[in-house]
Amino acid sequence: MTPGSAQRRIIVVVDIAEFTRPDRTVAHQLALQSGLYDVLRSAFSDIGVDVDTWVIEDRGDGALILIPKDFPKSELVDVLPDRLVAELRRYNATKVDAAKIKLRVAVHEGEIRKNEHGWMGGQVALAFRMLDEPEAKLALQRSDGVVALIASDSFYSETILRRPGTSPEAYRRIDVQVKNFTGQAWLRLVGTGEGPGRFRWQDPSVDEVTIHTSGDDGTSVRDAVVHLLESAGYVIVDRQNPELGSWFQRMFVRPLDPDAAKVSAAEIACAVTNEVKSAMVGSVIQAGEVLVTSHPQSTREERLVDSAARLLEAIRDHEEVLVYLPPLLLVKIGPRVLSWEPTDEERAIITANPHLLHSPGELLALFASTTRQNGASGGT
Repeated sequence: MTPGSAQRRIIVVVDIAEFTRPDRTVAHQLALQSGLYDVLRSAFSDIGVDVDTWVIEDRGDGALILIPKDFPKSELVDVLPDRLVAELRRYNATKVDAAKIKLRVAVHEGEIRKNEHGWMGGQVALAFRMLDEPEAKLALQRSDGVVALIASDSFYSETILRRPGTSPEAYRRIDVQVKNFTGQAWLRLVGTGEGPGRFRWQDPSVDEVTIHTSGDDGTSVRDAVVHLLESAGYVIVDRQNPELGSWFQRMFVRPLDPDAAKVSAAEIACAVTNEVKSAMVGSVIQAGEVLVTSHPQSTREERLVDSAARLLEAIRDHEEVLVYLPPLLLVKIGPRVLSWEPTDEERAIITANPHLLHSPGELLALFASTTRQNGASGGT
């Protein structure tokens, strides 16, 4: 290779989150750096990268890794994140908090050059700018995830978006404004708390939303829930990759106006419950279509009614649906639809049995059993 000649490579840059945290001594930092390379070698080897011949440059609290341009990109963004999570969990399991690793990983592709000091070029600089974006740092810090995967806008549109297996819906767009670079990237948090119902955001203003459908595609229900939340003044701050088989997804939402959160929650509960009542004959959905209209000048109340109707329309073709919002539990089993604001006791049951968010029938049975037991206890 002629010195300074351009080569096209897949560019991966990694950084240990909060490397200079006050509780981390020099000994901790040395252990972190050594542990990082163990994690990287194992994870990249597992996806087929020859780690004996790979190009890797140390960057103190991180590394620059260059992959041949013909390496399967789908393996990189589909399999690598899970392998990194597995290796990090294995490594962190035996470490004190100050020695545990969380990683930010940026992925890009472009032409780079090498001089006597190492690899360089605008594309390498862009990858490091994405890695330093404060929003990505904050998102990882606030979650119990162990990897923040950041894809460049071009890598996302040309590779991830075209391959459903790489979970494009699990990413959210972020603005990158670091030093002299301004642009967009796509962020995905990987390795978050296992099991539905495990709350992983430290920000108390953030609520968890869970959606289950018995069909293998619940995107229409998810989109209707998002429409309802946005109509009530909530913003989606993160969403996890859906679990398939049956369909299950967790999202995290925050009210735009925290002072009005209780009012917004009550409005959601009222709108959906009233819409369920109006669309039912007894407890069976009417055979006719639920009419959904959109009025750009609608009042807040009208938007909520419209959103509730959209949600009922979306759940119609699913045998089972469970939607758990901050103020509301919506359950559909066959033709039967129930909607109510859970009691504190019911919320406690869900917290203790998060797996039942996958099983609406079992959840309702447990609610009923607990009520009977409490009634029996109260009568003695």
